[in-house]
Amino acid sequence: MLGTTVRLTIEYDGHGYCLLVAELDGDYVLSEWHPSLKAAEQEAAELFGPRKRDWETVGMQ
Repeated sequence: MLGTTVRLTIEYDGHGYCLLVAELDGDYVLSEWHPSLKAAEQEAAELFGPRKRDWETVGMQ
C-alpha cells in the first residue's frame, strides 16, 4: 500500500470496534476487530500514523 491513499474508518458493531482500511476507489484492504475504541485507534496509529487529533468522529455520542 506504499504510495496509496487510504481511508481509515472505525465502526462500532454493538460489541466492539472494527478498523476498516479502504483505498479511495472503495476496495477494502484491511478489516480488523478490536474490543475497544482505544485499541482500534492504537492499531491504526501503529499501521498508518494518525494521531487522536487526526480523527473525525461521525455519528457517535
